[in-house]
Amino acid sequence: MAEARARQRAAALLELGRHAEAEALIRQGLAAEPHDFLFLSQLARSLIGQGKAKAALAVSRELAAQQPESAYAHRLLAVCHAMRGRLRLAEEAARQAVALDPEDGWNYFVLADSMRATVSRRWEMRDASVRAVELDPHEASFHLLVGRLHLRVDPELARRSLEEVLRLEPENAEAHRLLVESNAKSVGLAETVDGVRHSLRLDPMEPEQALRSLGDRLGRPLFLLNALWLALVVAVGIAIVEGGAVGAFGRVAVAFVLVALAFFGHRFHRQLPNGGWRLIWLALRGQPFVALVAASTAVGYATVAASAAIGTTWSLAVVGLGAAQRFAVHLVEFVWNLLRLPVLLGRLAWLKARAMWPEGRR
Repeated sequence: MAEARARQRAAALLELGRHAEAEALIRQGLAAEPHDFLFLSQLARSLIGQGKAKAALAVSRELAAQQPESAYAHRLLAVCHAMRGRLRLAEEAARQAVALDPEDGWNYFVLADSMRATVSRRWEMRDASVRAVELDPHEASFHLLVGRLHLRVDPELARRSLEEVLRLEPENAEAHRLLVESNAKSVGLAETVDGVRHSLRLDPMEPEQALRSLGDRLGRPLFLLNALWLALVVAVGIAIVEGGAVGAFGRVAVAFVLVALAFFGHRFHRQLPNGGWRLIWLALRGQPFVALVAASTAVGYATVAASAAIGTTWSLAVVGLGAAQRFAVHLVEFVWNLLRLPVLLGRLAWLKARAMWPEGRR
C-alpha cells in the first residue's frame, strides 16, 4: 500500500512539473523495490523533465531490458536518445515502440520528432504526426506538431491544426506564434504585430522566435516600398535626362507618392496596438539586415524628395547617390548570404553525421 501511495504521489508531482521532488520520492520507493518497473519509468520521466538525458538513458535501457515488449520503455529510450542528439538511435527506438503498440499516438509523436534532421524523409515525418492526431484528436501536442511541420508545405492544414490547439489550450504561446506566421500573408502588418504581442504576453521568457517572425513579415512592405522607390527613380531620371530638370510633372508625382505614403503610414500608426512600434523596433534590432534595408529605403526616398526640390541637373546626382547606397546595401546582403551558405550546409552535414554516431562516441 505504501508503494502504491508513493507511486500516486510521484505521478501527481510529475503532472505538476515538479520533477526534482518526484525524483526524491521515487528514489525512496526504489530503495525498497530497486527493480520496480513503474518506479523506474517514473524515475526516467523525472530525469527527462530535469534535462538529465544521460541518467534517464541508463534508466530507460534498464526498463527496455527488463520488459523488451513494453512500447513505453522504448519510447522513453527514444526520447533520451533524441535529447542527446542521437537521432538515428532515437528513430530506431521509436519505430520499435510503434511496432509494439501501433495504437498509441505518443509513439508516432516521438517517431516524427526523431526524424526531424532527415530532410529526405520529411513527408514520412509529417505522416507520423498526422497519424498521432488520428489516434488521439484531443491531445493538443499532436495538433501542435502537425501545425509546426506543415506550416510551409500545407498552410491550410497547419492553420486548422493550430486553431484546434488553441481550442484545447487557449493559452498555448507557441500555437499563437505559429498561427501568426501562418496568417502573415493574409492579414495586415498591424494584425501581425498584435498577434506577436499576444504570443509574447503568454510567453515573455523566449521572445526571439516571435520577434523573428515579425521581422520576416516586415520584408513584404519593404519590398513594395523598394519597388515604388525604383519606379520614382526611373521616372525622375528620365525627366532629368530628357528635359534637363525634374519638371512640374515630376515634382507633382513625387509629392503625390510622398503624401500617399504619409497617409498610409498615419493609418498604420492608428491601427497599431499599444507598444506596436517598440515591437517593430525590437524585431528590426534582432535582424540587422532588415533594419539596414529599412534605413536605406528611407534614405532613398529622401534623395528622391531632395532631387524634386532641387529641380536642376544636380537632381540627377542626388538621385544617383540614393541609388548607389541602395545598390551597396543589396550587394552587402548578397555577399553575406553567400558566405553564410557553406556555414549552413556544413552545420546540416554535421548534425546529420552526429545523428549517426554510435552511442559511446562524443
